[in-house]
Amino acid sequence: MANTIQFDSSISEFDKELGYKYLKNINTTFEQWEFKVESLSTNSFGLRDDENSLNNPKIISLGDSFCTGWGVEQNETYTDVIEKKLRTKSLNAGMSSFGTIREGIMLKKLERDSLDLVILQYCLNDFQENKTWADSLLKGARFFPSYNEISYKKRVVQNEILRTYFPLRFIFEIIKEVCKELIKPQFGEINFGDKETIAFQTKYFVKSLQLIRRFYKGKILVISLSNSPKRLDPLIIENAKREVANVHLHNIAFLDVGKDLEINDNYYFDGHLTRSGHQKVATQLIDFIQNSNF
Repeated sequence: MANTIQFDSSISEFDKELGYKYLKNINTTFEQWEFKVESLSTNSFGLRDDENSLNNPKIISLGDSFCTGWGVEQNETYTDVIEKKLRTKSLNAGMSSFGTIREGIMLKKLERDSLDLVILQYCLNDFQENKTWADSLLKGARFFPSYNEISYKKRVVQNEILRTYFPLRFIFEIIKEVCKELIKPQFGEINFGDKETIAFQTKYFVKSLQLIRRFYKGKILVISLSNSPKRLDPLIIENAKREVANVHLHNIAFLDVGKDLEINDNYYFDGHLTRSGHQKVATQLIDFIQNSNF
């Protein structure tokens, strides 16, 4: 029932190359049951950052809604905290629900001449996009998004309908969710905690990293943030470390930023990071950047 940024017509629009992007040069609000973001603003590229950050950034952060800062104000995102604490130009290039494939395409569009570091945030739901495209793109295929303009606009309408309350709506939703839970085993739902599945996830994530390496040879710091109560991020990180070594990718480091997160660092219903969660992620990233040999 929650509003979804990428299908909110006041925030996002169809993009023929990426499926959708945030609207350019906006300043609007975004709210759910648990929060209200008073200022969600974008620059002339349609990224949630100021205009100056587009020019010769030293750090670019890639990721999905966690990186974007879904649920927090602009100055509370881990990317903004990093910029202020390190006193270096940092660009937030996070785009809600993008997988590693589209994040790489986004990076290719951005100015990289002065770039020292890419912070790449992985999420468990990146898997489907990476699996669908990594192999074919490595063979030279051209990416095209799963949404065309018609299908995207349908999702915008659906998003608006889902946000609308009607009598007994909550009871209806509860019954629907219970029914979904009962029939899940019949459809063979993926168990993301399964070791084989984690290895499969990691395989296609690393293939997506190989695509990025074709045009960017600099430093990449990988973190993993997901709204998973099972805390599978450490497993992704450890598997990715081994897989990167196996395929001889260099200049890539990994940091388990989730280890210090507690219950109140994620919204209860929404699952995204709260202000305190972003602060803890930023603190770990700053410490790594300042004190590691990477």
